[in-house]
Amino acid sequence: MPFDHPDVLTLGGARQGSGSASYLAEPGTFTRCLMLFSGGLDTSVLAHWIRDAYDCEVFTFTLDIGQQEDFNALERKAYALGATRHFLVDARQEFLEDFCWRAIKANATVGKYGHPISSSLTRPLMVRHAIEIAAREGITVIAHGASGKSNDSLRMDTAALTLNPEIRILAPVREFSITREAELEYVRRHGISVTATPEKSFSIDDNLWARETEAGLLLQTEIPAPDAAFSLVPPADMTRADPETVQIDFVEGVPVGLNGEELKPLQLVETLNMLGAAHGVGRFDFMEDRGVGVKVRELHEAPAAEILLRAHLDLQELTSTKEELRFARTAELEWVEAALHGYWYTPFVRALNMYFDESQKRLTGSATVLLHRDKATVVARRSPYALDLTNLVAQGFFPGVNERATAPFIEVAGLQRRASQWMASRAQQSTPS
Repeated sequence: MPFDHPDVLTLGGARQGSGSASYLAEPGTFTRCLMLFSGGLDTSVLAHWIRDAYDCEVFTFTLDIGQQEDFNALERKAYALGATRHFLVDARQEFLEDFCWRAIKANATVGKYGHPISSSLTRPLMVRHAIEIAAREGITVIAHGASGKSNDSLRMDTAALTLNPEIRILAPVREFSITREAELEYVRRHGISVTATPEKSFSIDDNLWARETEAGLLLQTEIPAPDAAFSLVPPADMTRADPETVQIDFVEGVPVGLNGEELKPLQLVETLNMLGAAHGVGRFDFMEDRGVGVKVRELHEAPAAEILLRAHLDLQELTSTKEELRFARTAELEWVEAALHGYWYTPFVRALNMYFDESQKRLTGSATVLLHRDKATVVARRSPYALDLTNLVAQGFFPGVNERATAPFIEVAGLQRRASQWMASRAQQSTPS
């Protein structure tokens, strides 16, 4: 299909930024591409459209990371849209152990409300599997549905090129500035089934760690988010009336159990998602500053992530020195920034992960979290490596603080502070009026 075909013009008109980057796939240079396929509005349109617009075979790929999806139906949809072959990879365990647990060790939250990062954890995993499938199938082009306003363009392109500098990227939504309105008209004309409607055209990213919702009515920042935009966590006035406590057990910074019972990662997160949601925990409505310079409103629903992150941070404060904590806060900011921008597969992030692993070898114990009316509050914590005074005395590290030794310490420790104030007063007195 030539680029002046009506469907191309309807979806976005003239191509934007052609030739602006050397890694972009150009028409006529490939005969097959691998489409990252969620079955949502963007990828449903593109899976159908790319085959004709670029005269190529489209292979589709879906990563199971715990999203609420009928994967058999998704496969049928891919073939109905013209896919040559569809790939499904179950990466739930891998996602939790290699990415979410890493995020816990880095206390990975963003913004004034401390919402957990999520899609920035899924994209490098998704791209890694896509690169492996493409290599196995002899495919040189990966296609995705990210727009130029999203962090996903930055994350996925960067990760793909880091893993395989020779890969080429096809991103029609970004290249042709395709709007959701144009996509809705396209699926209407071609009879493609999607859940999005003009009234409910949210963009949703769903996985075990969080459910993220944006676009549609949420673009109107001056109005409250409609109830229909939330599907996992109810508002506080619709949650359980009675509070509930849960004990999160950790070994070397990694969550391993609940209330003293050892659980596998998948079971642990699914259980906490259910418990947390019942109490309204993990519901966020915020403005996100994206790596590409755009500010966008998002909703997050992340009950398990909020509970686990709060428990981990509290236990870390019990078992780490103040110097370790101060440095950790700096390292965490760098880790989160790198994850948000797609720099996962770099020596820098590997080095940060090694630091977190080494510094949290004593982060073993448990934190008790109170769940009630949209709050997750740590109310108790314990560890055999606790550094609080009571535990140090109980374990015989030393008999107790010699309080009489405090005054001589204060005299020396405060010397420079007292002296600087004295010098400042002298300088002020000697200054001519």
